[in-house]
Amino acid sequence: MWWISVALLFIMILFQILDQTDTNRMKFTNQNAIIILAVLLVIIVSAILIQLGLIDVTITIVSLCALSIGVLAGYFIHRNKSKSNVSTTSNKRPVQTRKLVTDTLQRMNCQVEEDENGYFEFEYQGVHFVIEAEDDCLYINLVWPWCYTIPLYDADAYSRLRKIVNDLNSLGTCSLFYYPHKETDEMVVHLKTNMLFMSEIGPIDAYLAGAISGLFKIVNQLNLEMEKMKLEETAAPR
Repeated sequence: MWWISVALLFIMILFQILDQTDTNRMKFTNQNAIIILAVLLVIIVSAILIQLGLIDVTITIVSLCALSIGVLAGYFIHRNKSKSNVSTTSNKRPVQTRKLVTDTLQRMNCQVEEDENGYFEFEYQGVHFVIEAEDDCLYINLVWPWCYTIPLYDADAYSRLRKIVNDLNSLGTCSLFYYPHKETDEMVVHLKTNMLFMSEIGPIDAYLAGAISGLFKIVNQLNLEMEKMKLEETAAPR
């Protein structure tokens, strides 16, 4: 039985030699060393039991061969999977979303400025917009600040605004939110949309322009609904 242990150890060491780093050095890991010791221990125990006549020789040889094949197969699969994961990680390129944003806005003939918070500010068709972008993130926030205002202490206008904002937000295409701006005595409305932003989409400048056009439609709808509700309230009998 000792020739079996020697053969198994030789095969395991051979697999260790084949599993090399880029510098062609032999690579022994704690996990594989434990596997070698475990197989050797099983073989030694089996040999002792055979000598004592407690187990059958043929059954033991078959079991050890099956164990050896299973261990080597598992080792080979684990090694290939590890190398595949390393290759995938090394081929992953960092996502430069912020540079893609500035390059896209420049192609749209927009003058881009970065504020103290790292947000990109620009004007498009006479409207001031803000883009929040982070590298290694495939999504950006496109914001239209101060897209609508009403007098701060106009209770009727506030009631209309609250209802219409809730209705528009329920569509799920954007987020409208408002807050009191006491310096100007106004209730200020901001419009924001979260969107996928990556070069693989296609003509990214046309894609961004389309998203901005969608914001224009939302604001136009907000204006129309506010005027419509105001007229309905005026025409309603008291």
